[in-house]
Amino acid sequence: MKQKSVAGNSAEIVDSFDASTWKTAEYTFSFQENLGPKVKSLKVLLSHDDSIVSEQVFAKQGSPIDLELNTSLNGSNIEVQVVNNESYQVDVSFARLRL
Repeated sequence: MKQKSVAGNSAEIVDSFDASTWKTAEYTFSFQENLGPKVKSLKVLLSHDDSIVSEQVFAKQGSPIDLELNTSLNGSNIEVQVVNNESYQVDVSFARLRL
């Protein structure tokens, strides 16, 4: 499992990889308020077809934490960005499974 922290009211690239290595991947994300009780989990399916990258959240549970998940193609790399719209730091743990 990989881990990153995203400061309050900021965005962070949490994962990046070569787009030629997969077409579809499943992510399991866990977000936790730094030093706090709020926890949120997401299961996300990412797919790409040449220049288009899309994400679909198919399961979520936990506390309301105001986050956005963005994916983009940057050159030949896929980037996954977490936008933290809360005032506090959020710790992100995730695993990626190539399908």
